[in-house]
Amino acid sequence: MPFLLSLDRGKEMIEQAEFQHLVQTYGVGVSMGLNDLQHHKTIYDKMLLSGDYSEARYYVVGLQNVPEIMCSGSMPLEYDFDGRLLQALDKPAAAAQITFSLIATDTGGAAVFHWASNSNVCVEFIRSLNTLSDTSLPHAIVRFAFDSFENVFFSPHWWDSLDHKEKIAIQERAGYIVGPEQDINPYRLRDDGIRAVSWIVTSRKSNTLTEA
Repeated sequence: MPFLLSLDRGKEMIEQAEFQHLVQTYGVGVSMGLNDLQHHKTIYDKMLLSGDYSEARYYVVGLQNVPEIMCSGSMPLEYDFDGRLLQALDKPAAAAQITFSLIATDTGGAAVFHWASNSNVCVEFIRSLNTLSDTSLPHAIVRFAFDSFENVFFSPHWWDSLDHKEKIAIQERAGYIVGPEQDINPYRLRDDGIRAVSWIVTSRKSNTLTEA
């Protein structure tokens, strides 16, 4: 942050004022995000060190295929797959977070959603995902991965097999909210018609949703 705040040297006064406001606002968000991560890391550390996973909640989508896309991370949830607001992220209290891993398994692949304790925010988010059909679910997972995480890795062969429209859509999704002035779109996770994968859903398992 001190380095960023120094980058307005030599600019006009009005430009410096705008730049300082932008960077300081960004700094507030970084600080809140760090506090959230520390809060949730403490919970997961306690769970791991004690060996007590009774508070662990999960929703796992089994895939027949090894996914051409893989990633792992955590994020605070703001909107669900229908565009409904789940929580405001500008509050001082720690925001509910969910972890997500898209991985290969011995039998194909899996999309693993995990959270700690009974979080209504996480449950409602997963509920909106679980309402999707088996044919729609893989594409929703792809949207979520590229929309939410920076460490997404994928097969070059898969990428080369996509048509121009699919590539543009994925690039646009991966670059979403890179600029600090960009507005949040509540409906980002809704179906955009892009069908970039042909994964087959084999199972849905959860210790929270009775219908999964």
